[in-house]
Amino acid sequence: MMLAEELSELAYRNGAAGFGVTGAQVFSRERAALRASRESCRSGPLRFTYDDPEVASDVSLSFPWARSLVVVSYDYLQAADTPPDQGGVVGRFATSNHYAGVRRITGAIAEFLRLGGYRAEMLSDDNRLVDRAAAVRAGVGWPGKSTMVLAPRHGPWMLLGTVVTDASIPVSRPMERDCGTCSACIPACPTGALGEWGLDARRCLSTWLQTPGSIPQ
Repeated sequence: MMLAEELSELAYRNGAAGFGVTGAQVFSRERAALRASRESCRSGPLRFTYDDPEVASDVSLSFPWARSLVVVSYDYLQAADTPPDQGGVVGRFATSNHYAGVRRITGAIAEFLRLGGYRAEMLSDDNRLVDRAAAVRAGVGWPGKSTMVLAPRHGPWMLLGTVVTDASIPVSRPMERDCGTCSACIPACPTGALGEWGLDARRCLSTWLQTPGSIPQ
């Protein structure tokens, strides 16, 4: 318990918006969801975690020694530029390298663990882990209908990072929250990529911004 408290204090001191710990067990629900998206072709041309659902949902396949996942979130909203009134609009998370904030936090945690004699590896936006699933199970946020992780005071304006370690750390409790009756994100999506089924990546702007060639009309 003392180790968890020390890591939490370290995370928040380095700018974390949220902190939590979960075990390295398989994310079975997310594995099934990734498979379903790929089989139904809703994953579109994206590869990422869709490419190998088994690896993405079981961190022990990449790190056999894994026992705990230390998960943090970083609120990038205050540091992001406001979109212009005219011209092209860039997502706030991409206005600069906001993942540097995530790496600062996970780097401090990994170094602390290594100095304590533990193994530690940092993961962020990595094919080897469905990071949103880890964040939800660690209590960093809850899964929104938008498929993004949401948290009080921060909403969806968060980037996620995880430190995989062989340290045995007490796990956090998941948040007992959800979106309730709110479905505002579904009609707000400009291309209709969201529905009761979740995300249809074939209609998502983010998909085509990461895919070579022209963006479909």
